[in-house]
This record gives sequence, C-alpha cells and structure tokens, in this order.
Amino acid sequence: ALDKALYGLVQAARMWMKTLVEHLTVKMNFQRSRGDPCFLWKYDEDKFVGVLIYVDDCAIFGEKSKVESFQAELSERFNIKKLGTLNEYVGAKFERIKDGYFISQPRLIASLNEDFDVPDKFIATPSPPGEVLLKGAKPSRDSTCTIFRSGVGKLLYLVKHSRPDLASSVRELSKFMSEANEEHLKAMYRVMQFTVQTAKFGLTMKINNENKVIGYTDANWAADKDTRKSVSGHAIYYSGALVSWKSKTQQCTTLSSTESEYVALSSCANEMEHIYNILTSFGIEVELPMTVYVDNTGAISLSNNWSTGNRTKHIDLCYHFVRELVEQVIIEVKFVRSEDNTS
Repeated sequence: ALDKALYGLVQAARMWMKTLVEHLTVKMNFQRSRGDPCFLWKYDEDKFVGVLIYVDDCAIFGEKSKVESFQAELSERFNIKKLGTLNEYVGAKFERIKDGYFISQPRLIASLNEDFDVPDKFIATPSPPGEVLLKGAKPSRDSTCTIFRSGVGKLLYLVKHSRPDLASSVRELSKFMSEANEEHLKAMYRVMQFTVQTAKFGLTMKINNENKVIGYTDANWAADKDTRKSVSGHAIYYSGALVSWKSKTQQCTTLSSTESEYVALSSCANEMEHIYNILTSFGIEVELPMTVYVDNTGAISLSNNWSTGNRTKHIDLCYHFVRELVEQVIIEVKFVRSEDNTS
C-alpha cells in the first residue's frame, strides 16, 4: 500500500512538472536551458526572468516588476503559493549578504543531533587526515546498516547543497551503504560530531562581476585500499563563487599518478563545459578559454598532446574528451602548486 502511495505521488509530481513546463514554453515563451531542462528563462522587454523548478517548488528571479508580473500571469493558470523573497529552497537556507548569499542547512544539522544523539565532544576535523576505510571481515548487522544508510543519506544532502568541506569524508563513508560495520558507524558519528559543532558553517556565494569559469582539480592515486582505485576531486568557480565541487572514486583503475590526474582533469573539464552551457544558454558571455588548474605536469602534457605512446594507449577514449576542449580553446590547462590547489 505504501509503495502504491509513493508511486502515485511520484506520478503526480511528474505530471505537474510536465504541465508547468509545457505552459511556460508554449504559452509564455520561455526557453529551456541546454544544460539543465528544469531551468527556464526568457527576456521580457530586455529584462531577464528565470525559473528553476524542483518537483513542486519554483525559484523565480529577475527584476522585481517582471517577477511580480510573471507570478500574476502564472496564478491565472495554476494554484500557486507566493512565499516572498527567497529564504529557503530544497532544504537550504538562503541569507542575503552584501553582493551575494550565504547558504546553510541548520534544520538538517539539528535533525542529525536529534535523530542520532551525536556525542558532544570537540573534534577539529570530520575525519583523520588521510583516513581510508576498509571493508569489514565480519558480516554487517541489519540494524547497523539501517542507521548508517540513514545518517550518510543526510550527510550527502548536506554536501550537495552547502558543505563542500565534508565531501571527502562523506564520499569515504558512502562506499559502505550496504555493508557497514561498527568501524564505519564510528567514522560516521565523527563526521556528524564535526558537522553539529560547525552548524553555522555554510557556503558564501559572492560574485566579482568577471564572467570567468575557473576549475581546480586533483587526484589521490590508488587511494582505495580495497580496490586500488584513485579518487578524483574538483572545485569550480564562476565569477569568484564556488558553484560545483566533487570528491569521487574513479570508475577505472589507473596505472600511475599522471593517469589518475588526467582522469580527474577530464571529469572536471566535463563539468566546466556543463556550467558553460548553462550560462551561455541564457545569454551570458563566458570568457574563453576557461582555465583549469592541475598540480601534475604529466597530466597537462597529456591534455595538450594527441600522440599515443605505450604508456597512454590503454586510457579509455572518454577521458581524451579534455583534449578536444583544449584544441577548441574552450579550456586551458595550467599548472598550480599542490599547496595552492583548492580542490
């Protein structure tokens, strides 16, 4: 019965989104972004109006008079509830600051403390530096896995919206969603302790009026001791504001640190092109080439060199995507010292 009810809710949400998007595009002349189909926009008398749709929540932005006009027109077709200035969206709190916003998730962090009885003990970091969790030799208890999945799910939602500082630690935890043991549970509680103690932390989004997209990428070669796979990380800024971040285990097994850095570079370049497509789809002219910084000269050489040698011919073709972007002058790969690499 519960499954049928959830299925009904999902279908209703899909129909609502489909109806809304069709109305916006056909009746109100909105265009869908090439980079994100849930983002729609138009210019009304040379004034920009944008709509971001998430299930039944919409964030509308643009000049105040045009936003109000759009809301009035939309209310003629749909029963909408106006919530005023953007204060909260998809579970994140938005606080207006000078030249930008401060994004945090205090309610979700408070729920961690209530649901998991997080120990009140000071720790300086979410996990010990360089910590790598391993698979357990003993089978996991169902109760341990249930608690673990619930906790890591909440932490992943934090990482997604406002806490990039937790990305690496939570990525390490998420490897054991179906086989967590007591050691993994202990590591999860440590991340929660740090999160609760730093509940006021969040993401400051300020812009500097420069239409530049800049990326930083790095890799930790063979970091996973169980699979010997490497970890990719990147941080991408637009106009000085952090807009994309990731810490993820690579899908392939790389044979050298240069190769792992090159795979991480390709992933970052892919995301930068996605951001470029979103921005240019509604008329923002992004300065080209976009710059991506890497702390490995071998990876930089691979991105600029189309020749194939015995040491690189095994690399999957999908990772050579970065070479095309370099050749088309869409991105430019530069060296950065490891201590200055923010990824």
